[in-house]
Formats: sequence, C-alpha cells, structure tokens
Amino acid sequence: MQLTEATDVAQPWTLVELESTLRNASRSTEFVLPAECFTMINSITAIRMQLFSLCNRHEMDNKQNDTTDNQSPTELSMSQPTSVRMYTETEAFLEGVHRQMSVILTDHLLSVLSTVLNRLARYDEGTILSSILTLAKSDNEDGKNYIHFIEINLQSLCHNLIDDVYLLSIFERWYVGQLRQVDDWLAQRQESVLTAHQIKYLSAIVRKVFQDFELQGVATHVLDNVAYKNVCHRLQVEETTLSVSSSLSSRQTSRAPSQSNTPDTRRKWMKVIEGGISSIAQGTGLRPRQS
Repeated sequence: MQLTEATDVAQPWTLVELESTLRNASRSTEFVLPAECFTMINSITAIRMQLFSLCNRHEMDNKQNDTTDNQSPTELSMSQPTSVRMYTETEAFLEGVHRQMSVILTDHLLSVLSTVLNRLARYDEGTILSSILTLAKSDNEDGKNYIHFIEINLQSLCHNLIDDVYLLSIFERWYVGQLRQVDDWLAQRQESVLTAHQIKYLSAIVRKVFQDFELQGVATHVLDNVAYKNVCHRLQVEETTLSVSSSLSSRQTSRAPSQSNTPDTRRKWMKVIEGGISSIAQGTGLRPRQS
C-alpha cells in the first residue's frame, strides 16, 4: 500500500522537523511562530482533507490490476472494503500526528510563560533582589511584552492555519495551559503575599488572556475552568489586602511603616479578607471577571 507507506515515512520526519525547529527557537516574549511550523501542520491537514479520494483512487487502481489478472468475482468482492479500512486506519494515524504536533507547538508557547514567571519570581516579598528591582523598574513592561507576544502569535495562528477546528483545539490547549501555570505558580506562594508589581503583572496577563481567547471562540466552559477561578480569587484577595494595608499605612503616619505594612501584617489581613470573600462566594458562583 503506497499511501500507507508514504504516511508512515512522513510522520516521524514531520514531527522531528517540528521539534527541531522549535527546540532551537527563542523562549522570550519576542518569539513568533516560524512559517515552517505552519507549513508542516498544513501539509498534514491537506492530506487528511484529500484522504478519502486518495483511498478510493488506490482502490480503483487495485480493481483494474485485479481484473487484468483475471481475478474471480468472489475474490474481487473480498477486496472491496480495502479503501474503507485504509481510510479509517490512515485517518486515525494522521489524527494522532496532528495531536502530537499540537502538543509540541503549545508546549513551546507555554515555555515562554515559564520564562516570564521565573522572572516574576525575582520580585518575591522579602528578598533583597525584589527591593532593588522594584526601585529600578516600577512599570509593567514585562507584562506588556507578554501581552504583545500573545497578540502576535494568536494573529499568526489565525492567518496561517487552514483548519479552523484544529486551530480552536490549539487555542484551548494553550489557554488552559497558561492558567494552570499561573495557578501552580501562585500555589507555590500560598503562604506568601505578592508584591504590588506581581499583582499588577499577573492581573494584566490573566485579564488579557481571558479576553483574547474569548474573542477567538474558546467556549465559556473552557475559559471558566477551575484554574481560572482559583487565579482570579487569589488575585482579588491580594489586591484587596494590598489596598487595605496601604490605606492603613498612609493613615498611621505617626507609626513606623514596618508596623502597618509588613509582610506579616499583610498576611494577617489576607487571611481575614480571603475568609470574607469565600463566605460571600459560597452559593453565588463567584466569577471575578475583569473587563
């Protein structure tokens, strides 16, 4: 079967090339998916779109050869399901290839967020480096760069992939992966309070990610997943805690700042505020979306 043999050879070559292309690519927010990736993915898509006609053509060629060889009617009837079986097996095979390509692609996109979160960890409360970085860079440049990275690559995917269903599956995988990464990053700091820079940074990213992927057609049940709710709840608590502690600090000017806005004080306020928000959210289906 020439068609099956061709796909068997093409599959490992395509995956290896895709992995190699992305392995050597940047993991910074300046990364843009290269055109080679889309060419490889679209080539598999094109084969899948033409697969049924290719299998039928293969069957017709076999019939002509069998007739030439004076095959009996009984033997000829036994070969009829060949095209159906070939189509089913090859389609399942190519679907698996497509799925692996999607994983390779989204894993690299998610690696950019890993780099970003590692940089954000340098602002963790109580470290000397955090104080230096906060003084040196008080804006949200890193957050803006990641938002730009999302916009550029969403546009690139939309303009270059020819299969809308496959495109949506990539969006869903990428969106869910981002929220899980942020949720895990916050969980690692469950006993810590976030700095103002971290809160501003993450809030901007989560808000933009939700809005952009919603515009791309990602379903509500995918957008509103458990990780998203966890992240929104934590950021809401952190923002409220920071606001309360900052307000107390400004009012109590006669007291030392360390007594009103220290990490320990903020942690105490965070537990109180988190308990209040949790009690309000019970039975109401809290969905702290930001517009």
